Amino acid sequence: MSIMQKINKLDRRYIYLLAWAFVLFPLLNPLGLPIPISQDARTWYDYVENEINDGDVVLLAPMYGVSGMPELFPMTVATMKHLLTKDVKIVVVSFWTEGPLVFNTLLTQVDPADYGYVYGED
Repeated sequence: MSIMQKINKLDRRYIYLLAWAFVLFPLLNPLGLPIPISQDARTWYDYVENEINDGDVVLLAPMYGVSGMPELFPMTVATMKHLLTKDVKIVVVSFWTEGPLVFNTLLTQVDPADYGYVYGED
């Protein structure tokens, strides 16, 4: 009997149990690998921190749609949070048809009122 025939005869509950074990083990015992911060991220942080002054008007333009959100949205959230810690006016524009959806999703993740901003005024 070949290995494939033996696997086919296994009760599928054992296969699911094995799959669950492979999923749960890393979740319960993380490796704890360090997450490096790239030079581009440091440069962007330093730019926002040092080059944007209180009272400046910042144009935030998330030029992507829903398909780009998994890659780009976390950076947009981080940038928005960083900008909200400064005393700047934030103007958000997008020329994509899904821009309002991205912005509304951003507002559900980051509430400007938590930073003392009033929508439409600041």
